[in-house]
Amino acid sequence: MKRNSYVHCSFDLVESFKPRVPKTRVIGKFVSEEAETPRICTADTIQHALLGIPRCADVMQNIQKFDMRIYIHVYYLTSEDIKFPTEEEVPDVKETHEVWILSEPQKIIRQDYEITDFKTSYHKDLNGIKHQILVGCKIKRVSNIDNISYFIDNIIPNLPKQKAEKFYELLKKFSYRTFMNSMDDEFMDKIQEIRKSPD
Repeated sequence: MKRNSYVHCSFDLVESFKPRVPKTRVIGKFVSEEAETPRICTADTIQHALLGIPRCADVMQNIQKFDMRIYIHVYYLTSEDIKFPTEEEVPDVKETHEVWILSEPQKIIRQDYEITDFKTSYHKDLNGIKHQILVGCKIKRVSNIDNISYFIDNIIPNLPKQKAEKFYELLKKFSYRTFMNSMDDEFMDKIQEIRKSPD
């Protein structure tokens, strides 16, 4: 029986699934990811889908620095309109098991999971760039959660409602994943200052 359900993982809530050329794709001196085909990037398992998230290991480590739980939104997408990209189209396809869905999925099921006991390793990619990758983790099914609301409630719990709503919209526009990936020590110190003095 032919499989027609694949997994898309995201740290951000996805409001709709429409094929597009990814903004964050591999672009390098030696290899680059195909930049013409609109697609929804998926994989066969959650673990493989996590490998396809840009800077996933860095994001998870930065979340952990705040002593927060790590949650991932998992979308199970059903479609017959799929493509298995080649290594020329997706250089790391052997690791990520990436599958492209080429039209809007027929069915979408969302389930959220908590990620624990994750392990990372430094890896040199095909463009010679050294970075961290996720090499393993445990996942546990949880009730659906919104990462941005969870972050605000835990980091700045006494923030006035109006300010909290503005901060929420800002993070939503910027994206939770991008925000967490951008964290450096100086930025983290500023967040801790805001945490102590929300006014």
